[in-house]
Amino acid sequence: MPSVDITLGETDFSVRFNLINENTGGPFDLTTFNTVKLFIKTTDFVTNVVPGGIILIVELPPEDGVVTWNVIASQLDAQPAGQYYGQIELTDIVSGEIRKGRQFDLRLLRSLSS
Repeated sequence: MPSVDITLGETDFSVRFNLINENTGGPFDLTTFNTVKLFIKTTDFVTNVVPGGIILIVELPPEDGVVTWNVIASQLDAQPAGQYYGQIELTDIVSGEIRKGRQFDLRLLRSLSS
């Protein structure tokens, strides 16, 4: 997964993630997952930046493996600019099994206008 850069103070935009099934190389089928969350952690892996994670929207059709993060100011405003790690976590509707994607770099950048 590529790195994601977010400029602090900018809001009302979305980040789309295309989840890939590593076994097939095609889209990850999200049909059986009722909860998809983004967890953002500090680089020491100790602190969740947003406790409980950020709920992502599964785009239709779920077979296409696309989820969207609608970024709002309150999610990240208290964080200093710097390097973080992101990870997407999926919860299966039936079994309750939790699956985790690969970690990726997430950088919070200072706005040049602030």
